[in-house]
Amino acid sequence: MNRVALLPLLLLTVAVPAQQFRPGRAATIPPALVGQPILDMTTGDVDGDGIDDLIVAADTQGAIYLRANGLGGFDEVWTTATSAPLGRAFGVSLGDYDGDGDLDLAVVFGNSSLIALYRNDNGSFVDISLQLYLLIYTQSIAVRWLDANGDGRLDLFVGHGRGCRLLLGTGASFVDVTTSSLPPVVMGVTQRARPLDIDADGDVDLVFTDASHPVLLRNDGTGRFDHLPATAFPAPTVFTFIAGIEDVDGDGLADLVIDDGSSPRLWVQQANGTFVDATATRFAAIIGSLPPLEAVDVDSDGDLDLVGYDRMLTNRGAGHFVDETAGRWSILQATAGLRGVRSAIGDIDGDGDPDFAFADVISGQICSVNHDRHVSAPRPPALGSTYPIEFEWRPGYGTAPVFAFPWFASARVHLWTPFGLLGVDPGATVFGGAITLAAPVGRGGITLNVPRQPALVGVTFFLQAAILERTGRIVFTNTLRDQIF
Repeated sequence: MNRVALLPLLLLTVAVPAQQFRPGRAATIPPALVGQPILDMTTGDVDGDGIDDLIVAADTQGAIYLRANGLGGFDEVWTTATSAPLGRAFGVSLGDYDGDGDLDLAVVFGNSSLIALYRNDNGSFVDISLQLYLLIYTQSIAVRWLDANGDGRLDLFVGHGRGCRLLLGTGASFVDVTTSSLPPVVMGVTQRARPLDIDADGDVDLVFTDASHPVLLRNDGTGRFDHLPATAFPAPTVFTFIAGIEDVDGDGLADLVIDDGSSPRLWVQQANGTFVDATATRFAAIIGSLPPLEAVDVDSDGDLDLVGYDRMLTNRGAGHFVDETAGRWSILQATAGLRGVRSAIGDIDGDGDPDFAFADVISGQICSVNHDRHVSAPRPPALGSTYPIEFEWRPGYGTAPVFAFPWFASARVHLWTPFGLLGVDPGATVFGGAITLAAPVGRGGITLNVPRQPALVGVTFFLQAAILERTGRIVFTNTLRDQIF
């Protein structure tokens, strides 16, 4: 008999915390990151398994590749500290530099003028820095891949202590085109930029997020950039940085969220390329200083919401925002005393919804998992105790009830299906019955009674659920792994 079958099931209603985003038990910081400031991070599927991995710039530990294990956690597999000890990693970026279909890595270091490049060979990084030998003759703090001139080859934007550089990729090397492609006033103003098609004309523009005033550079389509004039912006106001850049009202044009330290503002782009202040009508409920924000549809309603390491701003349509941090956003970092400012969005646990990656060296958390479709257990199973398991589907904002069908297995698989990622072995499975998740609560659960049998100690099992909507659509949740002690 499968040893997992020794766990009798009791169908119960469980009290589930309200927050949609919560740190998971599995998403803890690897030992190399403990106590390290995180200066940059990015997500991407490095190993080609369909789940987003995490690259962090971890100060003196260099750049670290954390491979998502498909269970909401990470395995540390590689670091520049051992492959090329160049010192303090300040910036990281993933992009398919060589056009072979996988993500390569660019890293810049605060105490080195060398831009380090690592080719992705079947999920492992190979240092090719000395082959290309990209020097900018000053220490760098930021790097981003982009296709500036639209030729299909990735280029590099590099920010450093004296300004920034633009390096065009030729396929075999890079050419510095800074003086011919960037306006001189950018030099010395700022170092961090985000590539984004601001004006929906099909080419990538540059938005500088850390300048002392709005700096947006429009691409003429050939890789040459020029300033959006000051007259394109509302009247001058107190300006700290651009907290968010995205099309929040669905018109195809990028809008700006401006942080001024106390009363953030929403600038909405018009068809003529100018911005108007829409704070009074769309952003009035948002107060207090904002962290850097990521734009993502967190509630599956088709528009972009804004999330940061301690804020969740929900888009109620056409860019009208409300602050739902208290009800749906639980991150230990918010009260930890040391709050990081680097973050990234990615599907960390393979369930098809966006998770929020950050790093908090105080609480030991590195990710806040989205419970839009999720199975979790607040504590591991112990002999002679109860083991509650929680199932969620659009918690707090669902519009119709759904059914969750959980199953347990003693073995794990990794198989992509039309319903999502299958993570439990169908040949070694015990089914747990149907659970109703009523709308709009979207929560329910079961509790296992773990027998006091010493033979169960050390048993590892995997748990997943299929969610059945009223329309007949089926989706899989994440996969949970636990071990009896």
